[in-house]
Amino acid sequence: MWQRDQVQRIWNDTTLTAAMRIHATGAIGDATADRIRAMLTEEQRKRYNPPRPPRDSVAHAAAPDVESWMKATK
Repeated sequence: MWQRDQVQRIWNDTTLTAAMRIHATGAIGDATADRIRAMLTEEQRKRYNPPRPPRDSVAHAAAPDVESWMKATK
């Protein structure tokens, strides 16, 4: 429920670009996976997907995105 609420809040925020929404949704997914890992036993953690390196929000926000490319090709 937490994940759904957070994603819905991000996608309803009209101040964010599509690229920012995608990045934020991925970060929420990563946080959800971390929360799941925290509940697992050590044996279960070994079988569960390992954590990914942290996302660099500054690099992703400044990177070119599909929305900008589509506008540029019109």
